[in-house]
Amino acid sequence: MNTFGRVVDEYGPERLWIGSFVTILVVGIGAALAVPRVVWDRFLWRYFWGPSTQTPKRPAVP
Repeated sequence: MNTFGRVVDEYGPERLWIGSFVTILVVGIGAALAVPRVVWDRFLWRYFWGPSTQTPKRPAVP
């Protein structure tokens, strides 16, 4: 049996999903605390709160 199969058998898929989620969450929060300006400017603003690149450049017609 391969290593991945042994890990899944030993810990179970639920614990691996939860562990992966918690790890990603901790890394994200750690990055935001360590370099908040980089995380805000280059990730959160660009992909979640910033202006849409799909918005047309011309003004709306009255």
